[in-house]
Amino acid sequence: MFIFHRIKRFTMNLAAISSLLFVIQVDGKNIAKNQAADNSALTAEDQLKGSRNDVELTRRVREEITSRESLSTQAHNIQIITLNGVMTLRGSVKSMSEKNQIANIAKSVATDIRNEIEISK
Repeated sequence: MFIFHRIKRFTMNLAAISSLLFVIQVDGKNIAKNQAADNSALTAEDQLKGSRNDVELTRRVREEITSRESLSTQAHNIQIITLNGVMTLRGSVKSMSEKNQIANIAKSVATDIRNEIEISK
């Protein structure tokens, strides 16, 4: 019985490790694709490099977007990254109207905006 439990635990650990390795492999491919597409692409981690003002700008835009019930959950979850005063909006939304609303919210807070939001199909 003891040996059976050890084999079962080993098998479960092996399955978990295999899953983790697959995720790492897939993430690595995605990272490579993103870097190949745009070497200057920002990530959410880049926000940590920003100033207090950058963080405050991001917070204000996020707060305004999430307070609007007319926007979809998809729109509420776009990436907002501000670094050195430049705000980048990234993700997908359901319509051009949502994209424009988010852009207008960002423009009311920041002056330098990169709108990379896409409309989902």
